[in-house]
Amino acid sequence: MVPTFVAFLLAAPAADVPTAPPPRSIPPATTFDLADWTPRPATGFAAPWEKMTDKDWIDPRFREMNTGPFLNCTMRYPFDKRHEMVYKATVVKLGGKNDAAAVFDRCTLRMNSTWTGGYLNHSDRRFGLLNTPTPKGPVLSASTSAPGWADPQGKWDARVPRFTAPIAREWAQYRGLYLHDDRVALAYTVGPRAVLESAESVTASDYQLVASALEVGPGKTEAKRFLCDLVGGNSTSLETKGLSVVISGTGARVRLAWVRHTGGIALDIGSTASIVVAASEKPVRFTTGVADVAAKDVDKLVAALAKLPETTELSVLTKAGSKRWGAPIVTKLDRGDESGPFAVDTLTVPYKNRFNALFFCTGLDFLPDGRVAMCTCHGDVWLITVNEKAGTCSWQRYATGLYHSLGLKVVDGKVVVVERGQLTRLHDLNNDGEADFYECVNNDWHCSGGEHSYDTCLETDPQGNFYFFKTGDTDTPTGGCLMKVSKDGRKSEVFSTGFRHPIGMGMSPTGLLTGADQEGNWMPATRIDQYKQGGFYGDMRAHHRATPPTIYDPPLCWLPREFDNSAGGQTWVPKDTFGPLAGLPIHFSYGRCRPFVLLRQDLPNGGVQGGAVALGVQFLSGVCRGRFGPDGNLYACGLNGWQTAAQADGCLQRVRYTGKALDVPTAMVVRGNTIRLAFSRPLDTKAITASDNYRCAWWNYRWGSEYGSKRWKVSNPNAEGQDEVPVRSAKLLPDGRTLELTFDALKPVMQMQVGYNVKSADGKPVTGSVFLTIHSTGK
Repeated sequence: MVPTFVAFLLAAPAADVPTAPPPRSIPPATTFDLADWTPRPATGFAAPWEKMTDKDWIDPRFREMNTGPFLNCTMRYPFDKRHEMVYKATVVKLGGKNDAAAVFDRCTLRMNSTWTGGYLNHSDRRFGLLNTPTPKGPVLSASTSAPGWADPQGKWDARVPRFTAPIAREWAQYRGLYLHDDRVALAYTVGPRAVLESAESVTASDYQLVASALEVGPGKTEAKRFLCDLVGGNSTSLETKGLSVVISGTGARVRLAWVRHTGGIALDIGSTASIVVAASEKPVRFTTGVADVAAKDVDKLVAALAKLPETTELSVLTKAGSKRWGAPIVTKLDRGDESGPFAVDTLTVPYKNRFNALFFCTGLDFLPDGRVAMCTCHGDVWLITVNEKAGTCSWQRYATGLYHSLGLKVVDGKVVVVERGQLTRLHDLNNDGEADFYECVNNDWHCSGGEHSYDTCLETDPQGNFYFFKTGDTDTPTGGCLMKVSKDGRKSEVFSTGFRHPIGMGMSPTGLLTGADQEGNWMPATRIDQYKQGGFYGDMRAHHRATPPTIYDPPLCWLPREFDNSAGGQTWVPKDTFGPLAGLPIHFSYGRCRPFVLLRQDLPNGGVQGGAVALGVQFLSGVCRGRFGPDGNLYACGLNGWQTAAQADGCLQRVRYTGKALDVPTAMVVRGNTIRLAFSRPLDTKAITASDNYRCAWWNYRWGSEYGSKRWKVSNPNAEGQDEVPVRSAKLLPDGRTLELTFDALKPVMQMQVGYNVKSADGKPVTGSVFLTIHSTGK
């Protein structure tokens, strides 16, 4: 009998699924660095999505998305005939027509640049996810990247070549931002003094200007804030009632800097101008701004600035304001077919919505009341309420403006999101379903602006510590690392190194931390790992060791491209649900849009080996996150991107176990020259013994700097291909569920496929393959 094996087929496109607009005819060239992070398009017989390239991923829709009152990002602005980079920027939208903006550097706590005439220019490359925005209008003010406040000794030199991470905490520390109606209030500390800062658009004479209102809390020592660089080699200062002005430069245009205050303020003018905030038992409030203006307009501008209102108490902005996003969007709960072991329900995503919000879904968890909290790659967080009786889903827009939010956890009832460069906790201060305070839990790690350098996943261990990946940016101390942040956010550290571009992670109830990295440079194939502190997981560009390693820590298993070309995360099935899968880890394939059950075998030396088996479920998008809900069902979310079988921008789907027959291996043991596979249901003894019912092969990969690896024979390491591994005998163990396959010999191998074509005890076909890795045969 010729065995039948599981075929890798694309599901037919779902009807009425919104798709991205057609690509532009001329794509931008892919840079060498970007090519390192890009799957190679398939050749020959392959699904159309496997042959896609950059031209297929051009999508301008992010330009139309309402991202809210601010946007966290890495951005560039023109300065002194070059572009200055802010690696952890918060760009605040200003003006009644959203026609002005200010960029605040969360690393240096400096308002680096302001402009009018529009908000931000966005890229359309790869769905807008390779995006370093620039100002949309002419710049009013700009300065180099440097500390916004002097250190406790009054010095400005941070002694770093660029500000990819925050300045020292004892110097200054970013705390978060508040939203109040259309105002954004930035909260931070300078030494022991608390500061609130809020940019606003103001009109003086015929000029539209951008000003910063500040409230500096009480303190026993003075604080010094940067005001502006001086131009032209000379400067003039003047004081009128409640207004301090510095004018520098010669010719038709000059630089005008001002401070509107009621006392407690002095100017310090040297090579630059700064504001000295006196020690005070009460808050000190002032408003300041900088602009390059026509010299002939200085007098009337100064007169107009003197008439601006005094700075009001900014603490009012820390209170919740009015609702921004309105009523929830209601969609259909589409229940799946229950004829098989799993029914897949679709919580219909509101692809078309009044905000032009994009739904590339990247993380989810559950609030104490059962609502789903979900983040998207373009910076939103949504709260979803499922009404089973009505068959509807209500989508409330909860937060906006986050920077590539790619992981979410609910901790102590609060939504925590990992965005690029920051771990952010969201607070709804008035319980209206919208976040009002975006608290910075921690932002200690580096972000150097690599286009493909995302911060991905978010898990917590039983002690409450956070874990996530900092991918790319291998030119920094934290690039390509697995990061650990303490529950209180006070400590961050590199947990392990050597990562390329993992987008999936999982945490078991007992604290086993798993994850998966993608085929590429220094990754011969997709690898699933069980991580340990101090481990090195393959990418030599990110080893971060004084002595380069000569080998990597071994994975739980490798997976071939045909099975999982791009891995997502893992989640553990609770012990009281999902029938025979209870207690087992589920692995998600972003590339294939499928879930697999992971089979783990603990080894005597403390290591682990294992394999994966498909569960026969297909999702609408590249699922990379999954969690079990309070109802005992599996919820999964995913997104479109590059090299994925996704049929829609994103998805949120629910998998229910129906109780119907499920025939898959649920355990695996390699020992001596045998492999034991324990199945979820009893097998037919008569269908077991024929060796023709099995097809097995093995091969190795080569670890190196080239993109991925070919298959190399175990019998001849210099020959491409794979070796067939005949099954010499097969038997069913007394439990009626465990199949034992005997081979001439087994030995450590990177990849083995065990294909089977047998029957269950009730006569139903049981076919499939286990892809496994052997580190030890237990000899």
